[in-house]
Amino acid sequence: MQKDNSSIILFNNPLIRFIADNKYRWLRHILFIAFCLLLGFKGDFTVYPGSSSAEVHKAFILADACTTFSIMAMIYLLLLVLIPRLLFRSRVFLFAICFFILISVIYFIAWYVDLVL
Repeated sequence: MQKDNSSIILFNNPLIRFIADNKYRWLRHILFIAFCLLLGFKGDFTVYPGSSSAEVHKAFILADACTTFSIMAMIYLLLLVLIPRLLFRSRVFLFAICFFILISVIYFIAWYVDLVL
């Protein structure tokens, strides 16, 4: 009987270890948050054509902050709560309903922020 070493070789890959190891969890979270903030605020620090008001610039930053942090909170809720408690326990229909509600909440938060600010 021959021992299968493919799983041992797979876990020696640094990318797989970065994704799977608990000791790199804090680094994964920091990279995710930094990437989301980079995407959320990528155009906020440039000059807006037609308006040089500091109040308009502050409104753009506030709107992007609200939408970025709400989307990040929903992603963490999905990954840390809904998937382990619903999807891994074979409650697929309830997971689909909760996922649809999360997508709707993200849409309405972005719509409300754009409407108000």
